[in-house]
Amino acid sequence: MKTVVGLLAVMANALLLEGLSKAFGGNRVLRAVDLRVKGGEIHALVGENGSGKSTLVKVLSGYHAPDRLACAQVNGVDVRLPLPAGAAARAGLAFVHQDLALIESASVLENLFLGSLETKLGWRVPWRHEVLRANNVLARFGLGSVDPLQVMERLDGAERAMVAVARAVTALDRAERPGSGQASRGVLVVDEVTAYLPEDAVRRVLGTFRSTADLGFGVLFVTHRLEEVFSTADSVTVLRDGAVVHSSSVKAVTRQELVSLMVGRDLDEEAEVGAREVGAVGGEQAALVIENLEAGAVTDVSIRVLPGEVVGLTGLVGSGFESIPYALFGAAPANGRIRIGRQRASLRGWTPRRAMRAGLALVPAGRLTRGAVGTATVGENMLLLSARRLWRHGFISPAAERAAAESLMRQFDIRPPLSDIELGRLSGGNQQKAILAKWLTSGASAFLIHEPTQGVDVGAKGQILGTIRGLGNAGKALLVASADQVDLARVCDRVVVFREGRIHSELSGSGITEARISAAAHGIDAIKVKA
Repeated sequence: MKTVVGLLAVMANALLLEGLSKAFGGNRVLRAVDLRVKGGEIHALVGENGSGKSTLVKVLSGYHAPDRLACAQVNGVDVRLPLPAGAAARAGLAFVHQDLALIESASVLENLFLGSLETKLGWRVPWRHEVLRANNVLARFGLGSVDPLQVMERLDGAERAMVAVARAVTALDRAERPGSGQASRGVLVVDEVTAYLPEDAVRRVLGTFRSTADLGFGVLFVTHRLEEVFSTADSVTVLRDGAVVHSSSVKAVTRQELVSLMVGRDLDEEAEVGAREVGAVGGEQAALVIENLEAGAVTDVSIRVLPGEVVGLTGLVGSGFESIPYALFGAAPANGRIRIGRQRASLRGWTPRRAMRAGLALVPAGRLTRGAVGTATVGENMLLLSARRLWRHGFISPAAERAAAESLMRQFDIRPPLSDIELGRLSGGNQQKAILAKWLTSGASAFLIHEPTQGVDVGAKGQILGTIRGLGNAGKALLVASADQVDLARVCDRVVVFREGRIHSELSGSGITEARISAAAHGIDAIKVKA
């Protein structure tokens, strides 16, 4: 239930932007953007990767200066952008970014009150009082069971995100700023915080956004997950190519209309990405065989994958499925046996170098931390495993390198089509396509893929799933570990569902639906669930 402050705040603009523009060189990424966020509401900001969402957040936070801004107001008070360092809270703005910016080795209390611990005599911290203060804050945000003296790294993903939200809102409460006596209390800007969280954790974090809005704050919620828009947000604005193409109440737009607005064309988001006859390429001889795998929470798991087959691995968080790609690639300790084609090996002492030589490819969930070099160029990343083929007399021809990279960029529709810019400057979806392109050049026969569409927009998601299907059509064997049951239902020939480290069930053919996958993950007999 909304507080009196929250009810009054709905009548006021917490954030008003008019005519916001930003360009990098000749590339205009924001085009006269108008945006209004009311106090007491959750306002979703959606759009494809590269549409300008992240740039808008960075302009608000002071990281980028706008090229032109007709008006910027917070709580009805004019704000001059870019904000100087440390001025956001005083202006009425608080930010929670995807990486959360938490100090893992510090306590929950220290993270909550970073830079604002109360002191006595100018230096002494009254820890007992600060623990009481932290307990009050944690209880307010549904974290009453969390010990404020616990080290941050011991919290789960949902708790960490909720602590980050609590810290941001507390900073707004603490700051003395113009307009603080008005009904609207400020703006919480949340940028893709739920992108890497499982479904049960997402619900808890979204509940924190709602309780924050009910206190009178405006919440600007940047997300790729459309289900979160319809379950949580009050209003939605769509960016496409840097411009606002739609803004309305969430109730005034359907999911299909929202997708079409984002991509600029009619798009059946649930359309199949293409069909094929499994085993038609390479016969019935299994291309990848795992026997008696023991790794982390996984116990005695055996799986066979045919050439051209896409096999999904899923389950609840902690069920063990997410560790399998790394164990099979030699990136995590494991026991058991593996066969790639006709090559057999023990997983004890297995290494990534041996895995690559045997024909395995790993596409990890952490695109820039595990799967690529963010500061290297797009071309350098894509050709990292195949540069030797471009050698001529001990040198790599720049022209040949550029031509090979541009060919891959066209093949995978990587935007912008510039091979000499840093990979880290691309949107998440385009980064993922570049990483898939890199492994395609390696000659691998089997692909291990973890969360391929995590944190990407619906347009890029369809392209990535189409690429996975295309690899299968080319005869590759694929294991796709993902918590996204909709994606698995669209792209997989079989889905193996895990519970408590063991295979619980296996779905195939027409039996692969989101409902059946979810039922199996929760230990429910899938036969009893209507497809």
